[in-house]
Amino acid sequence: MEQTDEELAEKLRRGRELLEDIRDALAEDPGVDPYEMAIAEELVSNDPNPPSVLIRDFDDLIDALETAEQTLTYSEELDDVRTWLKRISNTASRTSRDAVSRMRGSLANGTR
Repeated sequence: MEQTDEELAEKLRRGRELLEDIRDALAEDPGVDPYEMAIAEELVSNDPNPPSVLIRDFDDLIDALETAEQTLTYSEELDDVRTWLKRISNTASRTSRDAVSRMRGSLANGTR
């Protein structure tokens, strides 16, 4: 399936923005959405590296996406981007399921 340059650039931009949001959560930016903070906390708890290393890694991923967005060319760094986006997606799915389970348990117990 072919996509236009604009569609590709838009996908790269959305990926970059997601990585920026998670990087901000890793840096404990006070304006971060609680859901993104929960994802960042889960990523930190499952990664052997400290948050400062993850932040640097995310900066590199963001740079790679920004370059790809501007040039619309592939680079090997995009493989790392894909790996991290999959990890974020899997973590987000688990985080959502866990939150739903907790909410159901609270509702079943008559608390909120």
